Amino acid sequence: MNYCIKNNYFFIIILSIFSCTTDDDNLEESLRLNSIEGNFLLETQQDVNDFGDLNYESIDGSLVIGNSTGMSNITSLEPINNLKAVFGFLSIQNNPQLTSLSGLENLRYMCHSEPSSIRIINNDGLTEISAISNINYCDMMSLTLKDNNSLSNIDAFSEIRNLSQIILQSNENLIDLSAFNNLEQVRYLALIDGNFSNVGFNNLNTCDTLHIVSCNNLTHVNSLSNLTNLRVLELGLPGAFLQYQYDPILSNQSLASLDGLSNVTNLEAIGIGGGSSDLRSLPNFKGTIGSIALHNTAIENLDGFSQGTQDYHTDLYIYDNYNLENVDGLLNYHVLGEIYLVNNTNLNNIDGFDTVSEIIAGYIFIDGNSIEQTNSVFENLTTINFYEINITNNSGFDHFSGFNVLNTENLSVNINNNTDLASIDAFNTLERVSLNFINNPNLTSILGFDNVIEADLTIGYSAISNPNQPVEIIDVFNPSAIINNLGIFNTNISNLDSFQNFSLNELIQIYNNGLLTDFCGISNQVVNSTTSTLIYDVRDNLFNPSRYDLVDGDCSN
Repeated sequence: MNYCIKNNYFFIIILSIFSCTTDDDNLEESLRLNSIEGNFLLETQQDVNDFGDLNYESIDGSLVIGNSTGMSNITSLEPINNLKAVFGFLSIQNNPQLTSLSGLENLRYMCHSEPSSIRIINNDGLTEISAISNINYCDMMSLTLKDNNSLSNIDAFSEIRNLSQIILQSNENLIDLSAFNNLEQVRYLALIDGNFSNVGFNNLNTCDTLHIVSCNNLTHVNSLSNLTNLRVLELGLPGAFLQYQYDPILSNQSLASLDGLSNVTNLEAIGIGGGSSDLRSLPNFKGTIGSIALHNTAIENLDGFSQGTQDYHTDLYIYDNYNLENVDGLLNYHVLGEIYLVNNTNLNNIDGFDTVSEIIAGYIFIDGNSIEQTNSVFENLTTINFYEINITNNSGFDHFSGFNVLNTENLSVNINNNTDLASIDAFNTLERVSLNFINNPNLTSILGFDNVIEADLTIGYSAISNPNQPVEIIDVFNPSAIINNLGIFNTNISNLDSFQNFSLNELIQIYNNGLLTDFCGISNQVVNSTTSTLIYDVRDNLFNPSRYDLVDGDCSN
């Protein structure tokens, strides 16, 4: 008997739940079908009162409460307490005298077949928002709270499980985000200029993009330990796919640990910039990592990426990381895209690139680093699907070698302004290349490039004020190579004998070489050409023979 009674009660409960759900769905559908279509702007308290007199229950469109250009005088939303649905966009903005959202308690429905959003922005007197706790939030909704400086309680969101987007920005007194501890999924989560020390979101497991900027009381992200599905992580940067375009501001200045993200398994891109000097290491990120951007951080190595994999290629934007010593954490990455390795003043070597076999979709910029490199670099790189390598403004290494199995057509190589560089012997398998060696003040020897059959070659810069490169030895290219454009400026070479077997096709410019007295190495090429096929421009050397001098056999002094 008791058993039957219990089962009857159970049946009644189930029936009641089903009935409530059905009634709720029917009410939502009725409200949608009977919605007033339009976009409504309530800029004054009188506008709110007049709108309330219409007794609308449902709107299909947008409802903006507040002045669109200045501050409103709205103090109460009680007149619109009949509103049950806004299928679209709700914005409450620029209302300094509004202290609560009382009047919106009956608002429940905002989700249907189209995305919807709530924006609560610049309401300095707003202290509580409990009136919107009855809304049926859904995964097509976005939520923005910005510049509400008195708002400290957001428990109205405590039952939310899924949202499309959350932006919490510059809410001065909002230091507790635990209201979102039941949230499980969100596509985009942005925490900007916040004063909280704990990020919250304890049950979040799926987030496409996590963006945290200028949250300077935040010391860790341990509350995100349940987050396993994260595609893009952006900390202190506006994006994770950025070249160097600005000086990152100090951001998340107290953030010392990212260990709370150790369970992420599908990371695709990460950007960290302008962070705490205590953030020196990274957890072991897992995923098919396609982009790594580190700007102005205290990170000492890239070991946190050693367990990452690749689906296509990985772009690297590594700038101003003053403690970074090596890139060994990239040894599992065989295909790279763009490489920007810039101003990492403690960088000892770049051996972590030794397993790279292909570079696509970008450039190599190795600029402003202190690389104490003695061995060859990029020795397994065979293919570059782009046209430029820049090795510039580096100190530390005195001999540069590497890239010796690379064979790419029409590559531009620029080796400029490297203060300690004394010799080069590299790129021994290239066939067609444009080479520039400019302002390397200790460079005395240029070797390598043994298989080049066609090239442009510039050594030095034509301006007379430019620093001298004490180059004495130039021994490059295949003996039968074609040099289309040859420029030699501000060197210590005394003769051009190393060019005697080359074909010189279009332009010769030789300026400001204070020891150069012997042009016999290029005399035959000049004599056998015409002014229409080969431009010959020689000046300000120790000896400056004209084209006619060379014809007369006067090629040296």
